[in-house]
Amino acid sequence: MALIVAQGTIQDAAGYLFLTDTWNVTIDITPPAIQTQIPAANSTVPSLASVEVTFNEPVTGAAAADLTVNGSAASGLTGSGAGPYIFTGFAPPPDGTVNLVLAAGATQDLAGNPFAGTNWSCTLLTPTPSPTPSPTPSPSPSISPSPSPTASETPSPTPSLTPTPSPSFTPSPTASATPTLSISPSPSPTPFDDAVLANLTIPSQIATNNAVPFQIAARNTGNTAWSAGAGFGLEVGATNCLVKGDGPFLTTATLSLDPSAIVNPGEIFIFKGVLLGPASAGSCSINAQMLVGASHFGGTLMANINVVDAVDNAAFISSSLPGTVPPGASFGIGITLKNTGSTIWSSAGGYSLSATNDTCNLFSGAVTFSMLLDDTSPPNQTYQFLANITAPNVPGPCSVQLRMNQTAAGLFGGTVNLNLNVAIPPNAARDWILYD
Repeated sequence: MALIVAQGTIQDAAGYLFLTDTWNVTIDITPPAIQTQIPAANSTVPSLASVEVTFNEPVTGAAAADLTVNGSAASGLTGSGAGPYIFTGFAPPPDGTVNLVLAAGATQDLAGNPFAGTNWSCTLLTPTPSPTPSPTPSPSPSISPSPSPTASETPSPTPSLTPTPSPSFTPSPTASATPTLSISPSPSPTPFDDAVLANLTIPSQIATNNAVPFQIAARNTGNTAWSAGAGFGLEVGATNCLVKGDGPFLTTATLSLDPSAIVNPGEIFIFKGVLLGPASAGSCSINAQMLVGASHFGGTLMANINVVDAVDNAAFISSSLPGTVPPGASFGIGITLKNTGSTIWSSAGGYSLSATNDTCNLFSGAVTFSMLLDDTSPPNQTYQFLANITAPNVPGPCSVQLRMNQTAAGLFGGTVNLNLNVAIPPNAARDWILYD
């Protein structure tokens, strides 16, 4: 922001007029935010002994206990400034979905703007060592015996009156005694396909007509490499509900490998699909098995799911919207809601936060805040919607009303009322008087 002191009638004791002066100041009202985190949101990691967080600006007040991993607080913390901050000492989580929460605590930037807190999740899947193949014994060498040496005898000449000479013998050459070894090479192992499946996020309960994303992990326990080009995929069948991969909802769908993915023996791939609840309450089930071409292989995963009547509802928990901002300022906000219904919120299910009234067009026409692609918010859980906002250039009050929205059912839950005052800071509007 530019501060200007106009010439006006300001003068010194000798009558010299003050000349106009201009200088720039920065007014920081933007709270700090997470720039990077390890593990990243929705990533799959083989181990989780520490969590690394880097802010987008220097902060103070961070504490180890601000971070919890599946509800277990960290006890160790290193880092300063913008970070990275490394949290350790939490209880080791089991394989599956890991929920990470970084609370606001006393963390704030150097201007005193408080950190709003955040949460995310990742998948922990500890790899197991590939089995060491047993060596194939080589056949015993066969030794060909050398032929026995022979001697040829020259017969005595016909007797005559002269003395008979002594018989002479010409020995045959001695054969070599070195044995000949014949060794056959070990045969190559026979290719085979095998897999172990693990349920990562298939819900135990779903609401009627509720679309929910899910993930299944497959570990390659065979000795061949999987690829989409070779025809590998995960076939998922459903009873009394529907599933889909890249296509429409069906009773049987094949979830594909990424086109560029190569899953070598011992490695893991996360298959993603969407489950749709039936039209009436009851139960449904799904089963999954690996597929190559038209042939199934490996273990089978089965899951039974309870189906309840769909009820959409939401309750406002908190927001990080500042009270007053200068004209044209850009800042981020977080709005946290609690799912108080029976449905599972997700982007695939058509859930979003919608602005029903925006007097200052704070959101520049973007009237919905979508959930991240793989995020879900089950009943009784909270979810934080994030948005970047630019204040209008004209000072004055602004108000926004927001409600949860489902594409087919419409708006639901209570109204979230946000109020913002756009004003020039008092110290920026002062008439500065300078003296020699």
